[in-house]
Amino acid sequence: NPMPSPYVGAGIFSEITKPRFAPRVIIGADDVFLCNFGVRLTADYGRQSKIQEGTFGVAGHALYNIDLADRLGAYVGAGAGYQVLGGAANHPHNVYDGPFAGALLGLDYDITNLMTVFAEGTLDYYFNDAYQTPGLVSFDYDKLYPTLGVGMKVKF
Repeated sequence: NPMPSPYVGAGIFSEITKPRFAPRVIIGADDVFLCNFGVRLTADYGRQSKIQEGTFGVAGHALYNIDLADRLGAYVGAGAGYQVLGGAANHPHNVYDGPFAGALLGLDYDITNLMTVFAEGTLDYYFNDAYQTPGLVSFDYDKLYPTLGVGMKVKF
């Protein structure tokens, strides 16, 4: 079995249904259980709200990595997470607060042996109903929440 390959990364993501950009941080390791299997923790700030409103989501995924070419790889994952409203409870957005299940699909391109750029799509399903700010009419999110993200990872 190969040794685990840890990495950290940062990027931006955007909602597909209501485009706006927010930061995403990832920490993970490839080749953890068996060759090509890995784990990853993702933290998104500004999910389903403006960045200053502070909605925060954290998710963990089990990943399977696929080598496509010399420096190009793909990955697919499934997992779960939790979203906290933050300041969005006081703003006109009907956002979710609570657990979600999710999947992701992405591509990695190795710039060097230590640096990789990535592009990915995620799809999360929220189990709770959206929090609705009392007395305000606002944009309603579906329980399915898709995002697209890009960024860079540094491997150790």
